[in-house]
Amino acid sequence: MGAERFIALRSDVSPISGGNFVIRHPLNGRTHCIPPEQADILTVCSNLASLQQIKAALGQQGWESFDFLSGSIAELSALDLLWSESRILEPGDAAPSTVASTTIAFVTHNRSTLLARALESYLASAETVQRILVVDDSTDGIAAKENQEIVKGISNPRAIAQYFGPKQRTEFKTKLIQKGMDPDLVEFALGDSRNRGYAVGASRNATLLLAPGTLISCDDDSFLPGLRSEDSLVLRSGPHLNEIKLYSAEEALPHATVSIDIAKEHQSVIGLTYAEIRKSFSAASIDTITQDLLCAILSQGRVLASVAGSVGDAGADSAAFALGNPPAPGDEAFRREDVYRRRLIDRRMLRMPEGLVLTESPLFVAMNSALANHFPLPPFPPTGRNQDGVFGHVLRIVFPNSLIAHLPCAVSHEPEGERKWDAAALYSPKLRSAEVLLLCIQFFSSRIVSMDPLSRMKQLGQLLSSLGAEDANSFQSFVAERWLISLGQYIGYLESVLRQRGSRPAFWAEDVERRIQSFESTLATSDLQLPTAEDDRTNLAMYGKLLQAWPEIREIASG
Repeated sequence: MGAERFIALRSDVSPISGGNFVIRHPLNGRTHCIPPEQADILTVCSNLASLQQIKAALGQQGWESFDFLSGSIAELSALDLLWSESRILEPGDAAPSTVASTTIAFVTHNRSTLLARALESYLASAETVQRILVVDDSTDGIAAKENQEIVKGISNPRAIAQYFGPKQRTEFKTKLIQKGMDPDLVEFALGDSRNRGYAVGASRNATLLLAPGTLISCDDDSFLPGLRSEDSLVLRSGPHLNEIKLYSAEEALPHATVSIDIAKEHQSVIGLTYAEIRKSFSAASIDTITQDLLCAILSQGRVLASVAGSVGDAGADSAAFALGNPPAPGDEAFRREDVYRRRLIDRRMLRMPEGLVLTESPLFVAMNSALANHFPLPPFPPTGRNQDGVFGHVLRIVFPNSLIAHLPCAVSHEPEGERKWDAAALYSPKLRSAEVLLLCIQFFSSRIVSMDPLSRMKQLGQLLSSLGAEDANSFQSFVAERWLISLGQYIGYLESVLRQRGSRPAFWAEDVERRIQSFESTLATSDLQLPTAEDDRTNLAMYGKLLQAWPEIREIASG
């Protein structure tokens, strides 16, 4: 037992007479009376803790003898309130999984050449796909015609190809309106109601409505071949920045390019439980685990989204995320500032875990992803950047025991033209529309009390639309307050990374300190660069209404 680690399920604990406690099991609802030493053990094991760590923490709470420890751990384990690392990783029993029809969908916008490249590369190995769907929101009529001809030219005896372009989208919206849906809400969900010139989130909403079953989504500027890491299964809570590695155009990648059947990679996990996936691995490991992840595993929560990594163009606005992940001592960028600086400009990134990672983290990147679309998944925010990041958070709120899988492979990502990062963007705190949505969604996440997913989706929608109905000044004050809190937490995070890394290398530490100073100046002066309050208030209210109406929209679309 000495090397074993333990974690407790989050439970409601109430003191009763005699110094004991009543505890309610969070999954089966049973109540138990436990002595104070066992209540303290559960508190200590809110995170994964070894026997030595448990003893040290109990000692700080005043326990002088630990004769009760082994017996208490055994009793709490028998009640399924305390779980050992080895017990979590046991294969266990798993019901046979149901195979769902698979659609591979491509969202595109005015990029016929890139669409043709993506289709050719992905479909070359997609042997288990029954349907090919191209959702096109091109504003260029020539591009739309070219895209339609490309889809007509698809020759795949195993799958039906469908083109859903501007004309088809208009007809689809008309059908929904004729069935009684609010015209403004339909346009918001499936069109470019904010006049951004593109609406990738709206195209993703169309794929959700058009493709029930397993839905694999590919951006038009991604393609194969790609990279692959090792076959291992890892449980991990939260994003792991070590999976993100910047490199410059002159540097060679640490992995060789390989052929990947991306459909099979997604199908190996999507819609399955941890127990079902565990059968395919001889062993598994725990990197980090929270009580939320443990609950998802023990309640047979399913993988509702899977995400492939990427290599090539980073697809991000700046390299700011890299400040939380400094170069390792063995990395050339740790020794040479010129290599480090080049990476912060060149916009090249490898994002891929070492092994299949199952997590409860809401981190979701839709570039190449899959969704278990036979469940009532929530809609994407229709317009703007980071709509997939917002979707990941809403998905986890609607399905609190769901899992997200990060595949041990990476697709290639190369848009047209050379793109560079602006180094100055590292130091300027800015708030985009998607972050406004996220701040509001995160604030309300703990206020969702229903256990039914559709009810949770509607309740979140009601809260968001109510906030969006506030007057502009009240809304802007709310957003500013939430952002100031978020900035303070982020500063604390960067300061902790500096301490952990001993402020080395020095040139990286200088960048982090400069970013902290910029953010502290913002906090001190409240000089917040907020987006247009009216625009984002309307967007929030409409997205809230969309969440409430989405189950009905899905039902009409499937009829």
